Amino acid sequence: MMKYLLPLMLALAICWAGNPLFENVAPELNHELVRDELVLDNYRLPDDVVPTNYVIELTPYLDTIDEKNFTFDGHSEIDLDIKRNTTTITFHAKQLKFNEEDVNLKIDNKNISIENITLNEQKDFVTLTLKEQITSQMKGKLILNYSGVLRNDELRGFYNSSYQKENETRWLATTHFEPVGARQAFPCWDEPAIKATFTIIINTRALNKEYQAVSNMLEDTTQKQENKTIFFQTPKMSTYLVAFVVSDYKKEGNETFGVWTRSNAISSTKFAYEIGQETLNNLIKFTGINYNQPNIPMKMDQISIPDFGAGAMENWGLVTYRESALLYTEGKTTTQDKQSIATVIAHEFSHQWFGNLVTCDWWDYIWLNEGFATFFQYYTTEQVVQTLFHESWRLMDQFVIKNLQASAFVIDATTKTRPLNSEIKTKNPNQIQALFDDIAYKKGASILRMLQKYLTEDVFQEGLKNYLTNHKYNSVTPDILFNEIETDDIKKGLPDNLSLYKVMDNWLNKAGYPVVTVERPENSTTIVNLKQQRFYLVKPAKQDTTQWYIPITYVTEEAPKDTKSLWMKPESASVHNNTVWVNNTQWILFNKDQTGYYRVNYYPDNWNRLAAYLQEKNYTIISDTNRAQLIDDALNLARAGYLNYDSALQITKYLNQETDYIPWYAAVRAFDYLDHILQGMENHDKYHAYVAQKIEKFANKVNYTDPEGSHVTKLGKVLALDTACKYGQKDCENFAKEELEQWLKEEGGKKLSPDLRRGIICAGLRKGDADTWQKTLKKFQDSIDINERGDILSGLGCASMENVDKLLSSTIKENAKDIFSVMSSIAAGNAKSVDALLDFINKYIEEIKKIDKNNKQLSALLNKLAIKVTTYEQYIQLSLVVYKYAQEFTVLAQAIENLAWIETYQPIVQKWIDDNHKQKEPNSATSFTLASFLVIIPVLLARFN
Repeated sequence: MMKYLLPLMLALAICWAGNPLFENVAPELNHELVRDELVLDNYRLPDDVVPTNYVIELTPYLDTIDEKNFTFDGHSEIDLDIKRNTTTITFHAKQLKFNEEDVNLKIDNKNISIENITLNEQKDFVTLTLKEQITSQMKGKLILNYSGVLRNDELRGFYNSSYQKENETRWLATTHFEPVGARQAFPCWDEPAIKATFTIIINTRALNKEYQAVSNMLEDTTQKQENKTIFFQTPKMSTYLVAFVVSDYKKEGNETFGVWTRSNAISSTKFAYEIGQETLNNLIKFTGINYNQPNIPMKMDQISIPDFGAGAMENWGLVTYRESALLYTEGKTTTQDKQSIATVIAHEFSHQWFGNLVTCDWWDYIWLNEGFATFFQYYTTEQVVQTLFHESWRLMDQFVIKNLQASAFVIDATTKTRPLNSEIKTKNPNQIQALFDDIAYKKGASILRMLQKYLTEDVFQEGLKNYLTNHKYNSVTPDILFNEIETDDIKKGLPDNLSLYKVMDNWLNKAGYPVVTVERPENSTTIVNLKQQRFYLVKPAKQDTTQWYIPITYVTEEAPKDTKSLWMKPESASVHNNTVWVNNTQWILFNKDQTGYYRVNYYPDNWNRLAAYLQEKNYTIISDTNRAQLIDDALNLARAGYLNYDSALQITKYLNQETDYIPWYAAVRAFDYLDHILQGMENHDKYHAYVAQKIEKFANKVNYTDPEGSHVTKLGKVLALDTACKYGQKDCENFAKEELEQWLKEEGGKKLSPDLRRGIICAGLRKGDADTWQKTLKKFQDSIDINERGDILSGLGCASMENVDKLLSSTIKENAKDIFSVMSSIAAGNAKSVDALLDFINKYIEEIKKIDKNNKQLSALLNKLAIKVTTYEQYIQLSLVVYKYAQEFTVLAQAIENLAWIETYQPIVQKWIDDNHKQKEPNSATSFTLASFLVIIPVLLARFN
């Protein structure tokens, strides 16, 4: 088969030489989707019989040292509403065992004979065929006995987990049901729109007395029985929100609000307890709906789970978390992790309304759950921290740089992205799981932010109150949301007399987002015209013609605080009122504070004026988010071929006076992309010197030599230290070297700041000697602090290639199960690691395959390496590894894009660096050419064959 690879690579090389920028890989078809569409298969349950209430009693067996160990028994009684006459009842069950004698059906209190039970394992369906017809006038009760296994291979359903208490392993049983895991714990109608009430009973007779159960609701102590915990009936809700945990945990808090964790971590729950209460109160105030519903004994518990596949899960009244997403320890937890804990809590708590109270009708609309939760994790937390800590974390500014720019805009700029409302109606579990992506979370949140800013915060909030109040305990589709938000006043401001839902149609039902191009007509001194087209990071052969109704905002140099707005219509691709007036001698800036979900490109004079203005003393008149936007838009427009690099890079010239974290975060992302793709450039050292000079004032302002400061200043210290040291700023390198040496002292070594520790170790080892590396490795081996070990491992990946090779060799021989962590650390920390890692993978592939049996970790690592490919030789190495071992050919797309960019833009960027940063010492590095690529193919084929 290898003979077919050579012609393919040669053909690709010819394509690069002739037309280096093109959409090089066709959209990958989801084979599950294709198969199901072809056979027109249906994974949805019939709606003729639905549940109204479940009574579920489960008996788990944990650490029982017999054949029942890590299993559970179940007994369910389900009240049924018969919607239509039928002779069958179909529900979900997966990996549960029961026989015909375990199933009993009563209709109007009379036993109904079941003719047979049919199992469809592909769909997880159980179908009961009845000997007589049941009708819509009847009421039913389905009674089942069953058993299952507490399996933790996928961390789904009802599974076991464990933690170490001193030298003893302590076991617990926990749940994770979203999206389709409830069927693994009890027979049910496992679809989000099929809501019912639940009474959960946990029988602990098989467990020792230290074990206790918690679930969605408070314990009903009026029904207290020995070895049984009976919980109050839940509100009407979806199956995926049911939760229960059986453990020996301790609780911080009171009956209605608490945080559960292992006893040796209870001191780390204070932060989650404090901020959780304020977050819940804030959301109650925002929604106007009390969390504690009348006649429903609600409570809110948070609980940490040692083995948890998701970051957290919004189960109603019992939110489950990965330990690192909930537990905060002063002096150990970083500022970024502290922020993450707070925002994750807000994310899950907002789900209690957006997702739990009002639920998406089907998973195609999961953004109605996750988009809102992602928006509120920024919006609500910012208000909470101002109340609790009397400082701003600037989270809505961080939303722009982290949620919008670094995530939504990236994933949504390819041909492989999808609309918010899924185009292909998803059916099977794999397709459903795939929808929990950055489109649902990050794009969904960005569209909601755009809507909030257009409508104003008060109008947006009032609309959401209507939405929640009018549809509580029900499921909805997106049109319902927008109909509830729309008012007569809102409709008056919409273009073409359309409804809000119609205006939002392409934002919801079309993939991608627009770039708005600002053009000045010839001979015009007072107006500009706007055009729109879909933005792609790599332009496809055939341009998508989708256009949007865009809420345009803009300010001018003449009136920078006077934000004007208008609608841009899709039909004519022009401004609603046809013109935007602007002074010909001053700049105009569109998308004020980047509230709109679109990029902006300008005519050359305006880019020049904006770049020049940023270099003036009063540059901060342009807001921090707009400065970040100008950097992110300009460099991505240039990367994609919409703007020349001379215009884009001139925006970065002002950064020598920029001292704000928000634009610097955007700038570092842009600089880092250029850094890894410019590795072979002749004057790469000049590029590093350029960045090092630009960040000097920011680094001095945040002062990373002192770990103290405000929340955002601490985030800035990490960014400044990592960047200044990476790009060779001498003060930073000397500081890191000294700090590392002090930390490595055998006696009385200095304690490093948790925020800066990772950056210091990385920077110190980047140019450290063998002795320093060996001491750091020993520190890693001796450390029992999981956070410290993670930081040291990350730093070890930054070391010289000689030491990196030692680390790889020792890991594969002594502790092979950690090899992917080590390789990921090296891939992230060492710009020159591509060749070494590909060689290593090829050499030890058999050992790697034993660790990664399904190739998931290998594919993920190869994706990371593809981003770093900058030579044709590396591309061939990667291709051969992919071809022989991974069979995930889509990982090559990024590598091809890199090589295409290098062919087209590297000489331009190289000249710009030469012209804008003078450096005495020349660099002798050379880059690969197409000719050298063709020469090395036979050598590499022989080497890898």
